Amino acid sequence: MDILKAIWNGEYNTEHRPSEEYKALMRKNSALEEALLSSISEEAIDELHASYAGLTDMESYESFLTGLRLGMAVMREYYQ
Repeated sequence: MDILKAIWNGEYNTEHRPSEEYKALMRKNSALEEALLSSISEEAIDELHASYAGLTDMESYESFLTGLRLGMAVMREYYQ
């Protein structure tokens, strides 16, 4: 695949599109969180938020890696 041509022609899209499986898990998680938050302590809520922060950091890092890989693929294609 000529990645430079694919990017030029608009065939290469890096937009994040959550899968249906991911969306379903998020809906399930949201419903569970809503049901349980009222019954847990403030400390447990803080722990949950810290866990979410860790997940967000990991997702951001993975997005960074995806962009870096794309950049490297473009450079590799250009300099061949």
